[in-house]
Amino acid sequence: MAGIPKGFVAAFNSLSDTLATVTSDNHLKIWDAATGKLRQDFIEPTHLAVRYTRLAWGSKVVQSKHKRKKKSEDADSELAPTADRKECLVALGTDKGTIVVWDVLQGDVAFRTDNTQAEGHTMRVNDVAFNSTGTALYSCGEDRLVCEWSATDGSLTTRFKRDKQAVQRIKVSPDDTVLASAGTGIKLWDLSSKKCLKKFTGHVSPVVSLAFSAEGRLLVSASSDRFVYVWDTTAESTDVALQALSCPSSPVHVAFNTSLSAPTAPQHLLGLTSDGLLSLWKFTPDFSNDADKSRAKPSTPTGRVTSDSGLLFATFSSDSQLLAVHGSTVKPVFERVAYFDGESGRIVKQTHLSAGAGGALLQKDTETPKEIQATKAQRSAVAQATVLGKADMPLPLATLPAPAVADAPLPKTKTKTITNKTFQAQLEEMGEKADEPGAIDAAVEALEAGKTAKQLNVPKADSLQAVLVQALHSKDNALLESCLAVSDPVIIRNTVQRLPLQQLLPFLKAAVEKFQAKPTRGIILVTWIRAVLVQHTAYLMTVPDLVSSLSGLYLTVDSRLSVFRKLLKLSGRLDLLLSQVSATRQATVVEQRVGVIYEEGPSDDDEDDDNDQDSDADSDEQESSADEANGDAEPMDDEDGDADDGDEEDDEADDADAMSD
Repeated sequence: MAGIPKGFVAAFNSLSDTLATVTSDNHLKIWDAATGKLRQDFIEPTHLAVRYTRLAWGSKVVQSKHKRKKKSEDADSELAPTADRKECLVALGTDKGTIVVWDVLQGDVAFRTDNTQAEGHTMRVNDVAFNSTGTALYSCGEDRLVCEWSATDGSLTTRFKRDKQAVQRIKVSPDDTVLASAGTGIKLWDLSSKKCLKKFTGHVSPVVSLAFSAEGRLLVSASSDRFVYVWDTTAESTDVALQALSCPSSPVHVAFNTSLSAPTAPQHLLGLTSDGLLSLWKFTPDFSNDADKSRAKPSTPTGRVTSDSGLLFATFSSDSQLLAVHGSTVKPVFERVAYFDGESGRIVKQTHLSAGAGGALLQKDTETPKEIQATKAQRSAVAQATVLGKADMPLPLATLPAPAVADAPLPKTKTKTITNKTFQAQLEEMGEKADEPGAIDAAVEALEAGKTAKQLNVPKADSLQAVLVQALHSKDNALLESCLAVSDPVIIRNTVQRLPLQQLLPFLKAAVEKFQAKPTRGIILVTWIRAVLVQHTAYLMTVPDLVSSLSGLYLTVDSRLSVFRKLLKLSGRLDLLLSQVSATRQATVVEQRVGVIYEEGPSDDDEDDDNDQDSDADSDEQESSADEANGDAEPMDDEDGDADDGDEEDDEADDADAMSD
């Protein structure tokens, strides 16, 4: 099932009989919802320079002339101008901050707003809205501004800042007194004084759609967090929503059935999701101040509408039917659906729209009954006609073209020569080829190249995602098994990231069932299951029946883990025992290997030091012994000293005698 194409913007007028669409090529197309025909196709000369973001319908006063009644038979009829209001303006917001307003009656641009800092938005315009009288145009953008424009000439009336966040959506109440603006929170503004009246808590994610009920008391807001909240604009408490609803996937558009004008009557609400699914709710507003509303479980859709090609847009018609648009953006199909059973008072639970003939890419415009009868007559005439072949059509010989053999030679065709060689001759020829230099290396390289090419043939994430979606949609078990056989974690992660949200739970249930049936495949299946839980945790947390959907997985994992704890304890004890045994064994081996005990002796340096110390000690001993010897000989030295003195006296006497002689 295809979702809403990127860049596709659509809106019905107030009567739901005309649809305006904008595609990625920035063509504004006006469709007739009754016949499905394309009325007008508008395009700007510089349409590729900008990208349209939102559109809205508006009305203006159109002067028309009607004939007066004749006062007399001879009096000429006069034309009197009258003022009629027609819904013929289409405002388009752009990503450059400008707003282009087309007049579909005149087929030209009525006006274009400025995007300067003094006038208008300086950043992307997120939403536009007209009031019911068509006198004012409101816009909001990424620059956190809300601007009011004159719908006649496009001049800026006033502008004011909403808050610190970008303003995503705006909506004018049916009585043109209140303006609702939304980012993540929601504010109500008094259009006369431009003061904030109330603030609602809002959503976790930015709001993508706003809608008022017929009388203006109820306000519905939708966000990409898959929740739709209904607010009471007259309530004193603004923290709790009046009603909480849940969508199967991210909504992009919500709308009330405005034919149900009583606020206390059961309300019908639709929500279109990004993947082309339409959800319907029926609820009765509870205006009592009950504190248990905050703990109330969000209501799931009462009915659903699906299509083979996916829905593009939908709204409630004036006759309380559902007007669905599906098929291709080139040629959409408009179909009215009776979604409500008046006898039982219930919404039809499931409605499926087939593409049919209108689902073709280029369908012929819807035919009138006269055209259908003419077509049937032509078909019957064709059926009765005799078909002649080429041989039945004789032509003059002069008109037959002569073959230009010389100018256009026949193309050469490859012919295969068949030889009657014996088996032995073929073997000899193969042997001669193998004996050629480099023949074997070339053959090996060719084989390796072929093997590498086969190894590189790995499925991509985008192709695997398409196959997986096809397998889930068609419930093809063989195709699903081929997808689950992929074990590359990177491919699994990228595939799960691209998987549509509505296919997550079916895929998760299928994977869990296969895991329960054959736990030995847990190595690969757990990788897929874990990727879904990790990549889409935010989405799974918002699924109302998630616990019941994953109860099988929880029981299986819990039973496996209960045994795993015992095995883990046993493994720890065995590891401790084995470590002790290995330590004892290593100690025994070391004791057995020790046979000789080696004591490290002194080194050469130590021996030199010891020798030096020994020599010093010997020298000291020798000196001490010499001193002792000298001490014992001291008295002898004294006696000798005295003898020496006598000798000296004798020598002096001899010298004196010699001098006298």
